[in-house]
Amino acid sequence: MVDGSVVVMIAFAVLAVAALLIAAGVAADRKYRATVSAWAAAQGWRYREGGGGPWTACLPRGDARKVRLQVEGFRHYPVTVAHYQYDTTSTSSKTDMNGQSTRSTSTTTHHLTVHVVHLPFTYPPIAVRRRGLGSRIARGAGYRDGKATGDEEFDRRFRVRVDDPALVPALITPALVRAHLDGVVPEWSLAGSDLVSTTTGRIRVESVFSGLDPLLRVADLLVRR
Repeated sequence: MVDGSVVVMIAFAVLAVAALLIAAGVAADRKYRATVSAWAAAQGWRYREGGGGPWTACLPRGDARKVRLQVEGFRHYPVTVAHYQYDTTSTSSKTDMNGQSTRSTSTTTHHLTVHVVHLPFTYPPIAVRRRGLGSRIARGAGYRDGKATGDEEFDRRFRVRVDDPALVPALITPALVRAHLDGVVPEWSLAGSDLVSTTTGRIRVESVFSGLDPLLRVADLLVRR
């Protein structure tokens, strides 16, 4: 039989470790926010916490309240770089040797760095996404999803999501098609005047410009077409 004092000591140890982990997380988050804020100040950019704009409609959950922090500045166009955080929940079931099933739920927190270029014109919603394996197989079997551009290689590798097919030749120009095929521009979404792309993870100040510049190339190809 386990002595009661041992149980108490173990419980205290667990609580102490949990408290240390929480404190470490708080300290790391404070340092992260200070780093991003200092970087923005050095660039002459604005730093603020929370407060996402209409561009959040292009993101998973589409919730402006999920924006943790953002920096705003100018790099050929007005731009925003934001840290967007959201949760997903998954449920799994397991059956033991006696045929009894148990269900468990787990929550995963996702972090995205969001790059936004604010264009001088407004556009209907349109997005370019790389096809996954399932989409490529379905397309090979004759199923057509998304709007075709007429470039077979592009249409095989990418999908254009748009409500009005007439916009495809107007916006997805040969130069933009070539940029996608050459791998020099990211997947992107466009709604209103906001051109949006994302990368996984929190903001890394040393990568802000290298993350923005490929999207700025898309902006130039859209605006100067």
